[in-house]
Amino acid sequence: MLNAILKLRLWAPPGTFSASTWHKWNHPRFASSCMARHHDATRKCLVHGMGPSQAIDERTVAILVYGLFPHKWLPLCMHTTNYTNTFIEAAEDCPIDKAELPPRKDDKTTVANLHFDMIYDHPYQYTSDDIIFGTHAIRNDIPKRDWPEARTQYFSKGQACLRASPLGKRYGWGIHHDANSKVAVYPMESSEYKKFVKDKSLNHVKAMRSKR
Repeated sequence: MLNAILKLRLWAPPGTFSASTWHKWNHPRFASSCMARHHDATRKCLVHGMGPSQAIDERTVAILVYGLFPHKWLPLCMHTTNYTNTFIEAAEDCPIDKAELPPRKDDKTTVANLHFDMIYDHPYQYTSDDIIFGTHAIRNDIPKRDWPEARTQYFSKGQACLRASPLGKRYGWGIHHDANSKVAVYPMESSEYKKFVKDKSLNHVKAMRSKR
């Protein structure tokens, strides 16, 4: 998803930071551990290694990310729900032994409906982040023209990953994330599902339990 590893050095007035800090974006879950602090004092962020150095004066330190958002400035602390080479198995307390289609309730589209439609109809086309944010945007009637900005804001905070999806918790679907974090679903009774469960080259996690 990212075509470059960016190193950033932060400068701030005395007392803002105890020392200069280096952040390296080299892991899909990097953002979970980074810190982005907001202060009234202006900070300068200097991005190295991408041609001429560029300095910005903002309250939010930003980085230039290539690939996903070409030539866009994004907040430094961006969370993600994406996995790579991972299979999410049905929850231990899933109440069924054969996958079911999420029912539509009173002609309303549920979270399960949106997850299923986006993943099942478009296998390995979307990432977990695409699914999670797309569901949020649709349910909140966010205009598509506002999606880029809304997505940046949405992932400035941690969000639940597809382990929390009703597909694995309630309806018996396994979710495979490939090497590019793109996802597809497989019914728990299928040969493909059983093959993924036995695949030692994958990371294995289970959908979250409905009851603790």
